[in-house]
Amino acid sequence: MESMRRWDKVRRFYILCVYILLVGPGTALCSASEIEVQPRRAWTVIQYVAGDNNAARFLGKTLNPLKSSIGSHEAGLNWVLLVDLAKGYGSYSDVFGEDFVGTRIYELQRDKFIRRGGGDILPQITTTSATEANTADAKTLRDFIRFAKKYYPADHYALIILSHGTGPYFAPDESHGEDVMYTPEVTDVLTGNESVDLMILDLCSMASIENFYQWRPGNGGFSTPLVIASAPSSESPDYGELVNRITAGKMKSTARDLVVGGNKVSYRPEELTPRVFATIVLSDLAESDADKSWGMFDIGKAEALKKAFDELAVTASEDSKARVALEQIRGKGSHLVTMTYLPGAEEHASEDLSWLQGYGGDKSWLHCPCLDVYDFASRVAASTSVSDSMRSAGRKIKLLSEQMTVYSFGSREHWRNFEAGRNGVYFVFPDGELRLEGMRAWDLMKWYSSDDVRSSLAADDQAIAAQGQTKPPSNVMKLLKFQRMAYGRLSWAQDGAHPEGQGVGNWYQLMESWYGRRQND
Repeated sequence: MESMRRWDKVRRFYILCVYILLVGPGTALCSASEIEVQPRRAWTVIQYVAGDNNAARFLGKTLNPLKSSIGSHEAGLNWVLLVDLAKGYGSYSDVFGEDFVGTRIYELQRDKFIRRGGGDILPQITTTSATEANTADAKTLRDFIRFAKKYYPADHYALIILSHGTGPYFAPDESHGEDVMYTPEVTDVLTGNESVDLMILDLCSMASIENFYQWRPGNGGFSTPLVIASAPSSESPDYGELVNRITAGKMKSTARDLVVGGNKVSYRPEELTPRVFATIVLSDLAESDADKSWGMFDIGKAEALKKAFDELAVTASEDSKARVALEQIRGKGSHLVTMTYLPGAEEHASEDLSWLQGYGGDKSWLHCPCLDVYDFASRVAASTSVSDSMRSAGRKIKLLSEQMTVYSFGSREHWRNFEAGRNGVYFVFPDGELRLEGMRAWDLMKWYSSDDVRSSLAADDQAIAAQGQTKPPSNVMKLLKFQRMAYGRLSWAQDGAHPEGQGVGNWYQLMESWYGRRQND
């Protein structure tokens, strides 16, 4: 009897060994995590689709062409998507095979999207259960990049963020209280290990020097050397043409390339450098979104450009006439002088900004007072109302802005003086004295700050609740809500700053010295 029990143990061990040999030791792990590490390829495209908002209305049309457009060399490319969808904005069954609400991971394959689990990095995302991730939380972005790099290893990585954007923040999430992600939040949470070779911001109004400086190479955390971004509101590229051209497809191969000239060229993934990849994206946009403005930016130049801005700020702080001169170059209200990307500007000729009064009036200055860097610097460099040292700084800004702008285009219908390869990136120059419902614009723009403003905003809310104050009128509430959508911690505002009370060291401190939150608190 004892020998039979011993033989039964041996027999079960033998069966287990045969099973492992036939099926493979990774099977149990794959069953648990629903994903296996894929072979290393030339490129992995990491697409972060933060659609828990009304942008979901357009995602089907935007993403569906990916499936049917892959060229003959897809073996060198991984394309993985994290997709977060809101309820009530449309049907996605023709894209993903079924409608759903919540957060899923998909892998692009020829003619289909394959649903995947999140492995040991995003274990809450499986192929069978419903998950609602906060895609406005930078931790979700961080974990998805980690997931993609672990399970889809590659020589190069491109990150595409597809959602709404508005300069200082992006990716609003309705299921999490309309939370948003701020650009400094990305560098606070992500590390250098999540850095990518190319970042494509399929978001409105993100081409700012403040954003580029935040994510520049060498910042000690998440970074990227190349960015594709738009200064005004914008639309998505044709992803079908994009995936076709980076997998040696022949779609539109006889069409003219509006960026580099000649006919459009397709590439095998292993032939793509980050700059060639970015050029393909921009040439696509020059055709599909030609009435807007887009650019490819070498943001490694952002540090030198910031130093030139800070030089202008220091010299301006020492000149009693500088404020009036620079504000005249900027313009005011609906009478702007420098080329602008204020919300709605892409719909109107920049020489006639009377539309601001109908579009939202002076409130447009709050969301992002966006002035073109090259145009502003050109005007400073040519001005007779500023000092020689300020003109010198203006010339430096002009040169460095052009060097950072690898390619750019902008509709001459909306920006009559737009120069390709020069214009297309903006900076923040607010009208800080502007008053809205009795409140100063500078005081409402708490997102534009060197400080971590989140704790102070929470304290403000608690104080108001403790005092039992009555609810302000709806028009005032909208402004207060905007004020509370803030994060602060802009590297643009922090770096180069002098200690408080010791003068101006950077552009942000110049704005503070003119419009002063602290002296008005």
